[in-house]
Amino acid sequence: MKPIDDTKIREVNIELENRFKNEREEWKDKIITLVKSIGDTRKLSEAQIQQLSFRQIVQEKLAEYRILQEKRQEIYDKQYTSRFREYHTGYDLKLSNTEKNIFVQSDCSAIKSQIKMISVQITYFEECVKTLDNLGFAIKNKIEIVSQQLM
Repeated sequence: MKPIDDTKIREVNIELENRFKNEREEWKDKIITLVKSIGDTRKLSEAQIQQLSFRQIVQEKLAEYRILQEKRQEIYDKQYTSRFREYHTGYDLKLSNTEKNIFVQSDCSAIKSQIKMISVQITYFEECVKTLDNLGFAIKNKIEIVSQQLM
Protein backbone atom coordinates (compact mmCIF):
# COMPACT_ATOMS: atom_id res chain seq x y z
CA MET A 1 0.00 0.00 0.00
CA LYS A 2 1.42 3.37 -0.96
CA PRO A 3 1.53 6.21 1.56
CA ILE A 4 -0.53 9.37 1.09
CA ASP A 5 1.34 12.27 -0.46
CA ASP A 6 -0.03 15.13 1.62
CA THR A 7 2.71 17.60 0.69
CA LYS A 8 0.26 19.88 -1.10
CA ILE A 9 -2.16 19.84 1.84
CA ARG A 10 0.67 20.69 4.24
CA GLU A 11 1.72 23.61 1.99
CA VAL A 12 -1.89 24.84 1.94
CA ASN A 13 -1.96 24.53 5.74
CA ILE A 14 1.06 26.81 6.05
CA GLU A 15 -0.55 29.36 3.72
CA LEU A 16 -3.84 29.15 5.61
CA GLU A 17 -2.11 29.58 8.94
CA ASN A 18 -0.38 32.75 7.72
CA ARG A 19 -3.54 34.08 6.09
CA PHE A 20 -5.61 33.47 9.22
CA LYS A 21 -2.99 35.07 11.44
CA ASN A 22 -2.92 38.18 9.23
CA GLU A 23 -6.73 38.33 9.19
CA ARG A 24 -6.89 38.15 12.98
CA GLU A 25 -4.34 40.95 13.28
CA GLU A 26 -6.23 43.07 10.75
CA TRP A 27 -9.56 42.63 12.53
CA LYS A 28 -8.02 43.18 15.95
CA ASP A 29 -6.69 46.53 14.72
CA LYS A 30 -10.03 47.48 13.13
CA ILE A 31 -11.96 46.73 16.29
CA ILE A 32 -9.48 48.53 18.55
CA THR A 33 -9.66 51.58 16.29
CA LEU A 34 -13.44 51.45 16.42
CA VAL A 35 -13.42 51.21 20.23
CA LYS A 36 -11.12 54.22 20.45
CA SER A 37 -13.35 56.23 18.11
CA ILE A 38 -16.28 55.86 20.51
CA GLY A 39 -14.46 58.14 22.94
CA ASP A 40 -14.92 61.11 20.61
CA THR A 41 -18.60 62.16 20.58
CA ARG A 42 -18.14 63.83 17.18
CA LYS A 43 -17.33 60.45 15.65
CA LEU A 44 -20.25 58.48 17.12
CA SER A 45 -22.38 58.40 13.99
CA GLU A 46 -19.38 57.35 11.91
CA ALA A 47 -18.53 54.69 14.49
CA GLN A 48 -22.09 53.39 14.38
CA ILE A 49 -21.97 53.06 10.60
CA GLN A 50 -18.55 51.42 10.76
CA GLN A 51 -19.71 48.97 13.42
CA LEU A 52 -22.62 47.81 11.27
CA SER A 53 -20.41 47.59 8.21
CA PHE A 54 -17.76 45.56 10.04
CA ARG A 55 -20.42 43.25 11.44
CA GLN A 56 -21.73 42.49 7.96
CA ILE A 57 -18.24 41.85 6.59
CA VAL A 58 -17.50 39.46 9.46
CA GLN A 59 -20.79 37.63 8.90
CA GLU A 60 -19.85 37.12 5.25
CA LYS A 61 -16.44 35.78 6.29
CA LEU A 62 -18.14 33.40 8.70
CA ALA A 63 -20.34 32.06 5.92
CA GLU A 64 -17.32 31.65 3.64
CA TYR A 65 -15.35 29.75 6.28
CA ARG A 66 -18.27 27.54 7.26
CA ILE A 67 -18.66 26.50 3.63
CA LEU A 68 -14.91 25.91 3.37
CA GLN A 69 -15.00 23.83 6.55
CA GLU A 70 -17.80 21.66 5.17
CA LYS A 71 -15.88 21.10 1.93
CA ARG A 72 -12.74 20.13 3.82
CA GLN A 73 -14.77 17.83 6.08
CA GLU A 74 -16.14 16.10 3.00
CA ILE A 75 -12.60 15.59 1.67
CA TYR A 76 -11.53 14.25 5.07
CA ASP A 77 -14.46 11.83 5.24
CA LYS A 78 -13.71 10.47 1.77
CA GLN A 79 -10.00 10.17 2.49
CA TYR A 80 -10.69 8.49 5.83
CA THR A 81 -13.05 5.94 4.28
CA SER A 82 -10.68 5.23 1.41
CA ARG A 83 -7.68 4.72 3.70
CA PHE A 84 -9.66 2.55 6.10
CA ARG A 85 -10.73 0.34 3.20
CA GLU A 86 -7.13 0.10 2.00
CA TYR A 87 -5.92 -0.93 5.46
CA HIS A 88 -8.75 -3.43 5.67
CA THR A 89 -8.25 -5.09 2.28
CA GLY A 90 -4.80 -4.22 1.00
CA TYR A 91 -2.49 -4.24 4.00
CA ASP A 92 -0.02 -7.10 4.45
CA LEU A 93 -0.64 -7.48 8.18
CA LYS A 94 -3.88 -8.24 9.94
CA LEU A 95 -4.84 -5.15 11.94
CA SER A 96 -7.50 -4.65 14.58
CA ASN A 97 -10.08 -1.90 14.03
CA THR A 98 -8.32 0.23 16.63
CA GLU A 99 -5.00 -0.12 14.82
CA LYS A 100 -6.67 0.66 11.48
CA ASN A 101 -8.25 3.79 12.97
CA ILE A 102 -4.91 4.95 14.37
CA PHE A 103 -3.18 4.43 11.03
CA VAL A 104 -5.96 6.16 9.11
CA GLN A 105 -6.02 9.11 11.51
CA SER A 106 -2.30 9.48 11.03
CA ASP A 107 -2.71 9.39 7.25
CA CYS A 108 -5.46 12.01 7.39
CA SER A 109 -3.81 14.31 9.94
CA ALA A 110 -2.91 17.08 7.46
CA ILE A 111 -6.48 17.61 6.29
CA LYS A 112 -7.75 17.28 9.88
CA SER A 113 -5.31 20.01 10.89
CA GLN A 114 -6.75 22.22 8.17
CA ILE A 115 -10.28 21.64 9.45
CA LYS A 116 -9.17 22.59 12.97
CA MET A 117 -7.54 25.81 11.74
CA ILE A 118 -10.71 26.78 9.91
CA SER A 119 -12.72 26.00 13.03
CA VAL A 120 -10.49 28.27 15.13
CA GLN A 121 -10.93 31.07 12.59
CA ILE A 122 -14.71 30.61 12.69
CA THR A 123 -14.67 30.84 16.48
CA TYR A 124 -12.54 34.00 16.28
CA PHE A 125 -14.99 35.67 13.91
CA GLU A 126 -17.96 34.59 16.03
CA GLU A 127 -16.32 36.38 18.95
CA CYS A 128 -15.74 39.42 16.71
CA VAL A 129 -19.48 39.52 15.98
CA LYS A 130 -20.21 39.48 19.72
CA THR A 131 -17.71 42.28 20.28
CA LEU A 132 -19.20 44.33 17.44
CA ASP A 133 -22.70 43.77 18.84
CA ASN A 134 -21.52 44.99 22.24
CA LEU A 135 -19.94 48.01 20.59
CA GLY A 136 -23.26 48.76 18.91
CA PHE A 137 -24.95 48.84 22.32
CA ALA A 138 -22.12 50.96 23.72
CA ILE A 139 -22.48 53.47 20.88
CA LYS A 140 -26.25 53.62 21.37
CA ASN A 141 -25.82 54.15 25.12
CA LYS A 142 -23.23 56.86 24.59
CA ILE A 143 -25.54 58.68 22.16
CA GLU A 144 -28.31 58.58 24.76
CA ILE A 145 -26.00 59.90 27.49
CA VAL A 146 -24.70 62.70 25.28
CA SER A 147 -28.22 63.72 24.20
CA GLN A 148 -29.37 63.79 27.85
CA GLN A 149 -26.39 65.96 28.80
CA LEU A 150 -27.32 68.43 26.06
CA MET A 151 -30.81 68.90 27.50
